[in-house]
Amino acid sequence: MPTKSKNFRLGQLTTLGQVIRALGKTVRAMASGTISTQDGVRICHGLGILRTCFETRDLELIRQRMDEVAVHAAAAAAPERTGERTGMLIEHMEPREPSLQ
Repeated sequence: MPTKSKNFRLGQLTTLGQVIRALGKTVRAMASGTISTQDGVRICHGLGILRTCFETRDLELIRQRMDEVAVHAAAAAAPERTGERTGMLIEHMEPREPSLQ
């Protein structure tokens, strides 16, 4: 006998926000009886692992960006050759696309 859970779709899971929405959708589907609790718990467990991966990747990207800013700030704070400090110049850097390595 086919189950209703075959009609349950999560959609794309390429961003942290999409994974969080999928977790909510899964919990609501379990509450309404669209999917079994056992299937829902398994889906939520997998989504929780995926969420942790995205959060870890985002934290690593933030750490790399902070390191880049620290290097630029240190270079800008160093006195120029004439011995006078004319001010700080902080360049605007375009955000990089995260690599999934």
